[in-house]
Amino acid sequence: GYVKEEGCVQLIFAPDIIPLFVKLEEKFTRYELKQISPLTSIYAIRLYELLIRWRSTGKLYISIDELRSKLGLIEDEYKKMGDFKKRVLTVALNQINKFTDITVSYIQKKEGRNISELHFMFEEKEQNKTSTSAPLEPTYKLTAKQCIFFAKKLCDITNYPKFGNDFAHRGETLEDFQERISSDLLDSDNVRKYFSYLLEVGYAPKYKK
Repeated sequence: GYVKEEGCVQLIFAPDIIPLFVKLEEKFTRYELKQISPLTSIYAIRLYELLIRWRSTGKLYISIDELRSKLGLIEDEYKKMGDFKKRVLTVALNQINKFTDITVSYIQKKEGRNISELHFMFEEKEQNKTSTSAPLEPTYKLTAKQCIFFAKKLCDITNYPKFGNDFAHRGETLEDFQERISSDLLDSDNVRKYFSYLLEVGYAPKYKK
């Protein structure tokens, strides 16, 4: 409740809640939280979390099915390998390599004609690089033409149903949906809101110098 004399709000957590905070501290050290803070893709965060469990070896061999599960993808989401690599894996690796303390590469292993497993290899960057270089901040600004173009991409319920599932209004036509999102994207706050989705449909952000 509000403590009038001290001008502050006092929060009291139930005993069942306390272990959740402890688990968060156990899952990520403060250093690791600092590494993932610039990451805008949830897949980048999850992949980084997965990789650092193997920091001592610098290697992770994992099947495609297990990797999809660890990244939180549902069965029919980015089922084609081309879509998975373009919209999930490449985005995640680019952000990890750019913003965190490790550099990651991978090779593909096939069973017959299908890719069945990925072998990740990673190493820590030089300490002086990670300690002196601050992560770049996206500008979160789109031109009017970009707003129209990416609104169509985001609202394409056939090829990218995720965004529509999250943001379409009940009874809204596709044309109205696209027009609303196009208008939203003129505002940098909304670009931040939709940023991870924009990355997945091919948006290449500009960064502040």
